[in-house]
Amino acid sequence: MATSRTRRWPPAMPRLRAHLERTWARDPVRLVALTLYYLAIIGGLAVIHGGLHVPSPPFVYQAF
Repeated sequence: MATSRTRRWPPAMPRLRAHLERTWARDPVRLVALTLYYLAIIGGLAVIHGGLHVPSPPFVYQAF
């Protein structure tokens, strides 16, 4: 059910969105944000796959 009434946001929301859009438009901000994002991914993979290596069981069909 669609209505013609527009949704009213709190007054701070448009200002916050405009501020975030201006900030994100700067290249150094995007560079730092994406660098931190990719470092977090690499760090997460290191935590998941790093540490002690647990050997896998032998292949099931190895004896055939």
